Amino acid sequence: MINLNSNKHLPVATILVSVLYTISFSLRGLASSLDLFRPILGFIILTYLLGTTLRIFLKTAANLERLPPTLSIAGVTFDVLLSLMLNITLSGILIKTFSFCETNLVAIAVTLIIILNVFTLHISRKKASCTPTNTATLRMRASLIIPWAILLVSSLLFAAYFRNKTPFPAINGWDMNSALAYINWIISHNGYQYLLVPQVGGVGPPYPAPFFYLVSSYSLFLGIEPYMVFWSSVYALIFGYMSLVYLLALRISKDWRLSLTSAFIAFFTSAASAEVVRGPLYLTLDMTAQIIFLLILDFNIYYGNYRMERGIMSFCAVVFLALFNYFTVIAVFPILLWAIMRKNRLPTYRDERKILRIFAAGILSCIIVIIVLSNYAMSTVSSFYSRSILANLFGSLTPPALSTEILQTIYPFYLWFILALVTVSVVLLKALGQDTPYLDVLLYVFYCLGLCFLPTWFGYRFEFYLRVFVAVSVSGLSLLLYKIRFIRIGSAHEKLKGKTGSFGTVASFLLLLIIIVQMYPFFTNYASNFYSLTSKDEYYAAIWIRDNTPSDSYILTDPGSGYVIRGLALRNASSFFILADGRMPADPSSIFPNVRTLIFSFFTSRTFAQASVVLENFTYTYIYVVVTTRTAVWVRSPPESIVTAASENEDLPFFGFVDPQHFELVRDFQSVRIYLFNQTRSLQTPSP
Repeated sequence: MINLNSNKHLPVATILVSVLYTISFSLRGLASSLDLFRPILGFIILTYLLGTTLRIFLKTAANLERLPPTLSIAGVTFDVLLSLMLNITLSGILIKTFSFCETNLVAIAVTLIIILNVFTLHISRKKASCTPTNTATLRMRASLIIPWAILLVSSLLFAAYFRNKTPFPAINGWDMNSALAYINWIISHNGYQYLLVPQVGGVGPPYPAPFFYLVSSYSLFLGIEPYMVFWSSVYALIFGYMSLVYLLALRISKDWRLSLTSAFIAFFTSAASAEVVRGPLYLTLDMTAQIIFLLILDFNIYYGNYRMERGIMSFCAVVFLALFNYFTVIAVFPILLWAIMRKNRLPTYRDERKILRIFAAGILSCIIVIIVLSNYAMSTVSSFYSRSILANLFGSLTPPALSTEILQTIYPFYLWFILALVTVSVVLLKALGQDTPYLDVLLYVFYCLGLCFLPTWFGYRFEFYLRVFVAVSVSGLSLLLYKIRFIRIGSAHEKLKGKTGSFGTVASFLLLLIIIVQMYPFFTNYASNFYSLTSKDEYYAAIWIRDNTPSDSYILTDPGSGYVIRGLALRNASSFFILADGRMPADPSSIFPNVRTLIFSFFTSRTFAQASVVLENFTYTYIYVVVTTRTAVWVRSPPESIVTAASENEDLPFFGFVDPQHFELVRDFQSVRIYLFNQTRSLQTPSP
């Protein structure tokens, strides 16, 4: 038997996977099986083998033996995290040099992996041969297959059930549409000059661009369209999210049953509120940042006491997280500092947990003060905040009533009740002299609750971190209650001590049953009533526009339809634009302040003479007018509105000025019509 932690056999497997991927890449298009084979191998390479290759190389060539072993939780989480960092770094270099293309990305990544693994094998020959593996260890690890099998099967079933409700590649949520425009621009132009996406108009700081780098690299490396990365990522996201929460709870509770309960709670609380588009059902910037955060956290709590190595790796990972999504660092800084410094002693505090507690206690005190002083305090704080520069950067504060309503909507009452029981258990344990890490988790929950009362865009972004730690804290409920019960009994403690496992098992499965009974209907109801913000006809219309219209065409349609078409077809579309440098100023915009009003007046025109006045403002060679069911709703609404979803029961309107003399019907779907504006004929024909 061979010990894989000897780092001599994994390089061989990695080289084999890379060679098979290269063959599937070279022979792409010859067989449909290769088209499926390449994405699977490519996903393994980009998500895991990139990091594994570099870690084993450093461990072997540079004698960094204290790096985490391959077959360990710290090793796997570190390899996935390192793979993401290397992938974005490699893609960023190609993108910034405008040499980002399929051939360059594949050649550099595969060559790097093969060279490092060959060099690792060469060095390994000079070292000691492989040692037999302890069979007892293998038997112990075999017992861990059960929870991982449950997580894998459950996540695949959840993803398949959710995706089956939409049989074509359209995804709910506006995040995908806006991201697709940037991603397609990067791919079509072989690069992008911005690290922070410049936005014109609107409130809030700019979005980081590395998320677009990440999706672009996966799209090219896997050989699939960018929107398919969003579509297929649900399977990996759900499994990764549940697994990382499971590992976090396992480290604290020491019970895999309780940890499974936490994983399911975290998923259901996210899936049941999926309309916020920040759960594992969608690939978004926020969800990816949360996965990175959980990877860093799990790596730190499972890694050994090697202070220097862990500190260096953690510092690099936190910097990467800040570059990837700097919003996240504000929310996760206290708990990350707690995890990174947990084995050290800070010069100021004897117990490093006080750092987290001070953060949480301060935020909690502010919340209590605001609640007690009610409207007077809120008006005073809002008045002070509105006069500061922060209001210009982040927007106005969220009213406490609105934040409370949002939290009540997202989390069911029974979950708050269980959280209250956990809080009581922790307080009682602390009073009895029994310290527990759940105290730190609960304090961080209070910290996250405080963040929900910050500006709306801020609170929405950080609410999903609250879900994770609410779920983790619930995992300790039965264990904590068990300890309190037997401490109270006193003399009977020794007699009943051996029944800990049975009590924990029953309690954890009862908790899991409650979660499934309470939350699963919310998930199935959402999935069953799932509506995509992109209808089937709109999707096919956007693909037709992408494949059959010149790249410099302008799509004249309502703002909602324009948002969708811009992302899928990469065309300038009402009322959002793609500038020559890749920017997409939002509407209203200081660059194009009157676009929405112009477009609204076009679709409400009664004659071609009225419409032609609007068309004179769009100096494009090719102008396509797209009429959808959104357009029909929008023309009966205020101009500043955006229709976010296609209507199934809406008839397409007939515009009198859209006639064959001036507009040629080039494509007719059931709920979408595409007209080409004939400028030559329109100019020759006198206006009525």
